[in-house]
Amino acid sequence: MRPRKGKLVALAMLVPAVVVAGMALWRPALHEWYLHRLESEDAGVRSGAARMLGRLRCYRAIPTLLRENERESSDSEVVRSALDELRGPASKSYLLQALDDEDESVCEHAARRLFLLVEKGAIV
Repeated sequence: MRPRKGKLVALAMLVPAVVVAGMALWRPALHEWYLHRLESEDAGVRSGAARMLGRLRCYRAIPTLLRENERESSDSEVVRSALDELRGPASKSYLLQALDDEDESVCEHAARRLFLLVEKGAIV
């Protein structure tokens, strides 16, 4: 017995909807995965996570990356590079959030980055 035309149309509409939904959820899932990896004990894992968070433009990672930059066991060059990729107007609210961090050096780094963004005219 052949499927009815209506079922084929419904299936044809369902497949693209599932693909679009999967694509919409993929990026936030990657952000969460790499934010979780940033908490690893392994410096290499943290370094790779920082690199990917910068490439993915995960602005939400800015406060965490600023704290990671203060760890002695972190690859600060990679973390700074990731933070450099997260410049622009979208970073402003996360840098302002980092100003309230309990770690004074994180606040200083956030203030410095905010100053540079204002100086370059990237934010007002």
